[in-house]
Amino acid sequence: MTNLIDASLARTRTMVTLLLFLLVAGFYTYQTIPKESDPDITIPVIYVSVATKGSRRKTLSDSWFAL
Repeated sequence: MTNLIDASLARTRTMVTLLLFLLVAGFYTYQTIPKESDPDITIPVIYVSVATKGSRRKTLSDSWFAL
């Protein structure tokens, strides 16, 4: 690993050129990727219902929020 770092530090002009090339290529790619302004995204909704016999609504809500 240190050999790679030493080689990069010894060739600063090459590394700066490579960095600039990657930045320009990334910017160009970001600009050319097709983007949708208002995509259709469906958000899943889950409804959970629990039925218990013999308990009043107030008792269940109090015991649920006491957790």
